[in-house]
Amino acid sequence: MSEHKWQSASERKIGAAFEAKGEKVVYQKKFGPYLLDIYLPRLKVCIDVRGPHHVTKDRLHKDSVRSKYIAEMGLMEYVISSQEANIPQEVNRLVKQVLTENTQPPKNQPKKPFNNAIERQLQAMLKHKQPDVD
Repeated sequence: MSEHKWQSASERKIGAAFEAKGEKVVYQKKFGPYLLDIYLPRLKVCIDVRGPHHVTKDRLHKDSVRSKYIAEMGLMEYVISSQEANIPQEVNRLVKQVLTENTQPPKNQPKKPFNNAIERQLQAMLKHKQPDVD
């Protein structure tokens, strides 16, 4: 899915890896004064694929300002170089990291207790409101 027709080969590789995991991918998403290379709406994550033109002092400053804006607007940003985007292991690492750091169990699903015996004792204590023992 794309807002603009143009994506780099690197962006397509990364996007395809997320689509293979069931994520909706939006390429070149307009976000305030910026374009996000890749946007994952369910996760509220963007991925910036940085080519060699990003290494100048001026561009590094602009990228820093952009990253600050993105964070202030509530998105998590991940950055990968266009060289890394051409290495399947690096793309897989990025996908795993993004999904691990940004996927939470459904809100209506109760947390699994760490230790069932302790959890039962705590529930019993709360139910019976036993006084503290000195």
